[in-house]
Amino acid sequence: MKIYPSDNGLGLTLISILILLFYFFTGDIFLAYASFLLISFLLIVFLLSYNNWKEKSLCKTKIHERIWIWENVPLNIIIEGKNIYAIEDIPKWIKINKIEFTKNFAIIKGETNFPHYGEFSIEKLTVLRKSFLKLFIFKEKVSIEVKYKVLPETLYWLFEALNILREVGISHFETGTQKPSLIKGLYYETREYVYGDPIRNIDWKATARHRKIMVKLFEEEKSKSIMLLYNLKAPSPYVCNDLASAFLSSILSSIRKNLSLTLIDLLESKSYFHMNAYQALAFAIKKVLELGIVKPSEFYEYIEPLTKEEFESLIQAFMLNIIESKSKLISLGDSNILISTLLYDIPDLINLVENAMKNKKDINIVTASKPWIGIKDLEEAYRIYLTYRNVKQKLEKMKVNVFPWSYFKAKKENIYELITI
Repeated sequence: MKIYPSDNGLGLTLISILILLFYFFTGDIFLAYASFLLISFLLIVFLLSYNNWKEKSLCKTKIHERIWIWENVPLNIIIEGKNIYAIEDIPKWIKINKIEFTKNFAIIKGETNFPHYGEFSIEKLTVLRKSFLKLFIFKEKVSIEVKYKVLPETLYWLFEALNILREVGISHFETGTQKPSLIKGLYYETREYVYGDPIRNIDWKATARHRKIMVKLFEEEKSKSIMLLYNLKAPSPYVCNDLASAFLSSILSSIRKNLSLTLIDLLESKSYFHMNAYQALAFAIKKVLELGIVKPSEFYEYIEPLTKEEFESLIQAFMLNIIESKSKLISLGDSNILISTLLYDIPDLINLVENAMKNKKDINIVTASKPWIGIKDLEEAYRIYLTYRNVKQKLEKMKVNVFPWSYFKAKKENIYELITI
């Protein structure tokens, strides 16, 4: 609680003091009366206002929500209190549309705009209440109960990936059936169901007609080969969230577009060949969980009723027979996508791009939207910004497309539109 005179109150107080000083020098009784009246007026206004201020402001708004990082949720905070004219300490993650003030209420109307995932809350706001003629200002803290748990975008892509693996199941690998694909090709024939056939291919009309389970067979179209190079090292978990989202999204896109994948881990100098789409997806899930963006305990809570043991068995089943090769020499494909912050191993990165240009290989780079986000040290954040800007400019001078992850956020699964631009 803090009470102090406003500019109007200070002006009136100063006038009262000046009149009183003139009275001491001149002895004019009229000046004494004038000074007395002004001081009395100030005192009466203060006492009446203080009587109103004893009734504390109150906020009955209670919000406890769990939302995704990209969601901008409407937010209305209503504070009950007489003669409120201003509100302070509103956090930056609230985009204010309007603040309405009435005699007995103040209403903050806006929407959330979170800079990154995590927990965001408002425990107190400062309200300013005015007296008659705004001669005095009363400042008080009001308790607020607003809490948001903002989920990382990586978690969304993990759910998408896991749902696909759960739909396919491990029967493909247990029965030795052909490489699965989410993309149906041209219809070939209908035959009787064999254990291990995808459930989604059941021909229900033929099943009813023949009174036994029948499935449709499709000829898979020839797939285009894509090389995905990645370095998921990042200066903060929030930046890593962008990279991991791009990594998972790119593999999901390759599945839906029936693209053949080769993965190259630039940080560990490892290549993974002959991976079908589902093996790549299981590998990506395991890799992203190791980054620590999503806590394992929270992840298993969200994916119930699948238990930890069932999840690990599912991932392990899809990761059988993955061929790993460790070598610093990289032989690029015709179409390449590179995921990186542009902050680490810069000479190697530039050499890789130069080789791609020299050999007329197509390469596009996806990077974090703001690699400096979450860095508390301003000097370090500025250094990261300069490094990112300089490397990005150099790559663009080499005629390489560099896309921030925010470019794809609204499009979701369209990373592989890059190869057709």
